Order: sequence, then structure tokens, then C-alpha cells
Amino acid sequence: MASTLADSALTDHSAKSDDDDEEESFDHVLEEFSALPSSPIAKRRSCDSCGRPIKVCICSAFPKERLKISTNVIIMQHSCEESKVLRTVPILSSCLAEDKCKVVIGRRFSSARS
Repeated sequence: MASTLADSALTDHSAKSDDDDEEESFDHVLEEFSALPSSPIAKRRSCDSCGRPIKVCICSAFPKERLKISTNVIIMQHSCEESKVLRTVPILSSCLAEDKCKVVIGRRFSSARS
């Protein structure tokens, strides 16, 4: 019985020692990681007109003058689509005469909404 208690005490001590080593190792890794220099990720430059990155700017495909159309265009855009990468609504609205294109952003649209 005495040898069993001594064995379990040794086992507990070695388990604690392993835990302490792992904790010290983890603390060391955290210290090294926190010492790494951090700088914000440089964003790609984007076009002021179409909002796309300069490398994929499509402004050269836009008409030189806004299109003059006889009808009005009302675009009903879901609020989640406003920040999507394709950005088709701003492209369309930048090609049409300002008074001919209206963008309505929302989650639900009813006939009472103006």
C-alpha cells in the first residue's frame, strides 16, 4: 500500500511537471508571437468612379456622357447587396442621367413606400 501511494505521488508530480513545461512552452510561444511586428494590411487602391480595384477598373467601358433615356429606372436593392463586390447598381446609376435613376435600398418593399 505504501509503495502504491508513493507511485501515485510520483505520477502526480511528473504530470504536474509536464503541465508546467507545456504552460511555459505556450507562454514562450505567446511572447514570441506578441513580439512580431504588426502593421495594417495595405488595401488595394480603388477607382473613385466605379469603386473597383484599379487593376479591374471598368470606367473605360462607360459611356463618355451619361445616357439620356426617356423613362425612369427605379432599382430596388436589398440592403445586404449594397456592399457586394460586383457593385452593379452604382455602375448602372453612374451611366444614366442623374434624374432618371433612383436607387431604393431596403429589406422589404411595399407599394406605400416612396
